[in-house]
Amino acid sequence: MLSNTDRKFRLSSRATNLYYPITLARTYFDELTSFLGVPSAIANAEVITISSNYDKAICLDNNHKIQIVLYPQDYKHRPERPLTEGEIAALDDKTIKIGLPQGKEKIYSLARDKIECFPIGPFMVCPATLEEAMHPEFAYAAAKSGADILIIFSRIISKEELVVLQARTAEQVSIALAGQTSAIFLPSRGHCTWEQYVSKNTFCSKIMDEDFFKRRKRFQDKIAFEYFWQNWK
Repeated sequence: MLSNTDRKFRLSSRATNLYYPITLARTYFDELTSFLGVPSAIANAEVITISSNYDKAICLDNNHKIQIVLYPQDYKHRPERPLTEGEIAALDDKTIKIGLPQGKEKIYSLARDKIECFPIGPFMVCPATLEEAMHPEFAYAAAKSGADILIIFSRIISKEELVVLQARTAEQVSIALAGQTSAIFLPSRGHCTWEQYVSKNTFCSKIMDEDFFKRRKRFQDKIAFEYFWQNWK
């Protein structure tokens, strides 16, 4: 029914099979850490996202116990050694490599049929493609599944898409983007706007404080679905 071609194209990338966690009952849980059995807070937990234009290697600071480092697909200084825990590298548009403890690695395909969140240090991470993150249902479903951060790799991103990613923090997840643009967006605190860190030529880093890991999410689920089904035409 849409006459706008761009909107038709965007809607064609909706993966409704990934959205079922939206139906999970999370309204009455003030704090998800213990309920979901996800990792607790840890001091000096840092997220680093790198721009593919950055022309130097990232030197990790040993003072930080746990880090997430996102290496974009075109980053020429990506480590040739096995990735350490917390390092994540894009291999292509649909495949990433994740560093695990004890020098192990895991290949993760984004051509999957359900949302998956997994721990990296204290973080609950959910990989997403840029196309998936454009839809609010994905971020909302990821938040209900316990995700702290959506990690996204993108070679090219428009100004409009960058604004949409910022808005996704309203679904109570943070965004970590690596690629042509490096960015970190954090959900707002109270009535403030979201925190944002953006760079096209270097990298972004953010050390998360304890408030980040309290995981006090609020979901507005009081929707009269029966009314909508009865009146659907």
